[in-house]
Amino acid sequence: MDNLNDKKEREILLTAYVLGEMSPEEAFAFEKAAAADEELQEEVRAISEMAEFLSSALENEPFPPEEEVPENGLFSRVKDDLTDSPTPEMNLSGKKNRIRWSWKLAQISLVLIICAGGFLLFSARGFNWQIANNILSSEGFATKSMVFDAVPAAESPMEGPEVDGNLLEQDLEAESDESNSISLPNSPAVAESTRERAAGREFSPRASRKEKQRVFCLGPEAVDPSAIMMHPEVKEDFRVPEMRNSYEAVQEQKFHDPKEAPFSTFGVDVDTASFTQTRHFLTEMNRLPPPESVRVEEFINYFKYDLKGPEDKEACPFETTVEVRKHPWRDGLLMAMVSLKGYEIPRENRPKLNLVFLLDVSGSMSYWNRLPLVKDGMLKLLDSLSENDRVSIVTYANGTEICLEPTSGAEKEKIEKKILALEAGGSTAGGEGLQQAYALAKKNFDSEAVNRVILCSDGDFNVGMTDNSQLLSMIEREAKSGVFLTVLGFGMGNFHDDRMKMLAAGGNGNYAYVDSRAEANRVLVNDLTGSMVTIAKDVKLQIEFNPAHIAAYRLIGYEKRRLADRDFHDDRKDSGEIGAGHSVTALYELVPSGVAVPRNDFVDKPRYAPVEEKTAEEPSAEGTSEEVSPEWMFVKLRWKQPEASESTLKTFPVAVDSERLKDVPSVNFQFASGVALFGMLLQESENTGKSDFGTVLELIAPAIGDSESRKEFRELVERAGEF
Repeated sequence: MDNLNDKKEREILLTAYVLGEMSPEEAFAFEKAAAADEELQEEVRAISEMAEFLSSALENEPFPPEEEVPENGLFSRVKDDLTDSPTPEMNLSGKKNRIRWSWKLAQISLVLIICAGGFLLFSARGFNWQIANNILSSEGFATKSMVFDAVPAAESPMEGPEVDGNLLEQDLEAESDESNSISLPNSPAVAESTRERAAGREFSPRASRKEKQRVFCLGPEAVDPSAIMMHPEVKEDFRVPEMRNSYEAVQEQKFHDPKEAPFSTFGVDVDTASFTQTRHFLTEMNRLPPPESVRVEEFINYFKYDLKGPEDKEACPFETTVEVRKHPWRDGLLMAMVSLKGYEIPRENRPKLNLVFLLDVSGSMSYWNRLPLVKDGMLKLLDSLSENDRVSIVTYANGTEICLEPTSGAEKEKIEKKILALEAGGSTAGGEGLQQAYALAKKNFDSEAVNRVILCSDGDFNVGMTDNSQLLSMIEREAKSGVFLTVLGFGMGNFHDDRMKMLAAGGNGNYAYVDSRAEANRVLVNDLTGSMVTIAKDVKLQIEFNPAHIAAYRLIGYEKRRLADRDFHDDRKDSGEIGAGHSVTALYELVPSGVAVPRNDFVDKPRYAPVEEKTAEEPSAEGTSEEVSPEWMFVKLRWKQPEASESTLKTFPVAVDSERLKDVPSVNFQFASGVALFGMLLQESENTGKSDFGTVLELIAPAIGDSESRKEFRELVERAGEF
C-alpha cells in the first residue's frame, strides 16, 4: 500500500475497499496500513457512513403501488454492493447478482461524488463528525447502528430530527485481534455478520415510515433518512408490487398403456415465451419461476438443433427425424426424440411483408421493460425491411388510433419518427385494438405477401372486450381471412400469460416473451423469416405405439396442445404453425415391454379380483420374433399449406434396433433431454426421479460447444441451483 500518499491512487484504493472489490489479501494489507493512519480511517469511515445513509434513504423512497423496480437499476446495484443486504427483488437467501463493469464504474463515480461533497453537506445539517464513545480506539475501528421509530415526513420533510445521544445497544461491533489490525466497516468480520443477518431476513415489501429502521450512527446525532428524502404529500402505502401474473395451470401428461390408448395426438408448438419468462425470473427477479408458468416444450423449442431439412419442399415442407435411446435419468426406460425441421428460405428470397403492429400504449406499458423495448425492437427491424414491405402502426389505450398508415419499408425516417413519438398512458382497450388492426390488415391485404398482425402488450385488457372467450372467438374468425398473428409479451408483475397464449393459438400465430433488447433483436431481426413466414399451418402429429415393444409411453409437455384422436383427421380443428427454418421437437418417455410402469399413485391389487382369461384371438405376449412386428411406432403427420383449407397426410413406421439403444446419443438428444429435465424440475414434476439441477448440467455438458445460447442456458441452470 505504498500508493496511499498519492491523492489519486488513495481515492481509487478507498473506493475499491468500500465497494468490496479488493481481494482478501489486498484488504488485509489495506487495513494494516490504515491502522497507523487516523486520517485514512476517518476517510474510510466517512465514505462508508455516507454510502449507508444514501442506501437507507433510497430504500425508503416511495414507488407507485404497481411499479416494478428493475433489478439492473443503479440503486439496487449500489445498495447491493455497499450493504450486502437483499433488495426487494433479491432472492430469499440474499444472494447478489453478478455486476457488470458499467455498474461498477457508476458506483465508483457515485462514491467519489460523495467524498467530494459529503462533508460540507452533512456538517451543514449539524452532524457530529467526532468519533463518539471512543468508536475509534486502540481496540479497533468499530461501527455502531441504532434502531428507532422513524419520524413521519409530515413533521419535518426537509430537516432531520435530533436524536438523543444515548445510543441503543450496538449490534455490529468489530473485535480487534492481537496483531492490532483494525476492523473497518467493510472488513470480512463485519461483512460476514451482515450477510448472516441478510440470509435470515424475510422477503418483505418496502418498510413503511412507521416501521423500525436501522440507521447508521455517526455519533450522538443521527438523522432518519426518510425524514429528509420524503415529501409530506407522499402516501405512506408504498411497497413492491405484488406478483399478479396470470397463468393457466396444466396437468402434467401421464403414462398411457398403448393397449388402451394406442394413439398420442397433439398439435405442434414453436412458442418460446415460457422459457424467456423463466430467464427473466432467474436473472432479473432473483427467484424461481412459478411452476404453473413452465411449459417444457417451449423450453425445448427455444433452441436450435442440428437437423436436416426436406430435400423436396413441394412434397413436404419439413423433414421428420426420430431417435430412440436409453433414458437419460431413469434406469430401465427409453426416450424417443421426434423432430420436424422446416425448409429454409434465404433472406433475399423471402416474400414481401404486410405488417400491422398493434401496440399497447396504456399506462401499464410505461416501464423500462415494456414500451421502450417495443420501440427498440421496431427500430432494429427497420434495417431489415425493403421497399416492397409495408408497415402500419395501430395503438390502443383508452381508445384506438391508426398511428401510421401502410408505409413502404423504404421510408425509414418516417416510420422511425412515428416509433420515437410513442408514449404510454391511459387504460387498455385491447379488444378494440385487435379489431382495428385486423381491419387495417385486411383492407391492405396482399395475396403475394405475408399478412400479419404483431401484438405487443402485457395482455392487460381492462376496457371494452375483456372476456377471454369473446376475444378467442373474434381472433378465430379473423384468422380465416389469411391474416396471421404474432404475439409478443412484455413486462412482469401484472402479466397475462394465459391470455397471450390463447390469442396466439387462436390466431394461427406464435407467441414469444421479450425480456431484453437482445431477445427483441432475436425475434424481430435474426429470426424475421422464421417468425413471420409460415410454411405450414394446422400441423398435427399422431404416433401409434406398438404394445409388443412398448408397455407405456408419456409425452413430455404439450399439455395445452393435446388433441382428441378423432381431431387428427378433422380439418376444421385448428392446430399449430411452422415457420420457415423452424424446428419442432417432442420427447417421449417409453417403457419397454417387460418393465414395470413408473407410477406415483400405487394402490394395492384387489385380493379377490377375477382372473383375466385370454381369448383365442388375443396375441400372446410370449410370441416369437416372427409373430411380432419390428415396428415400434407409426408416425402420422397432417398439415395445410398456408393458403389451403384441406390437409395433406404423411405416414411412416419407425423400427428400432435394440443394439443401437446402447449407442451414444446425438448432441441434439443430449441437449434436448437436459432442457426438458430442467423444465420438469422447475415444474415440480413427479417424473424427475432422483435427478436435480446437477443432473441437468451433466446431461448438457457434451452438447454446449461454442453456442452462446447454450452457454447462457448452462448459467441459468447453475443460477436455479442456488435457490
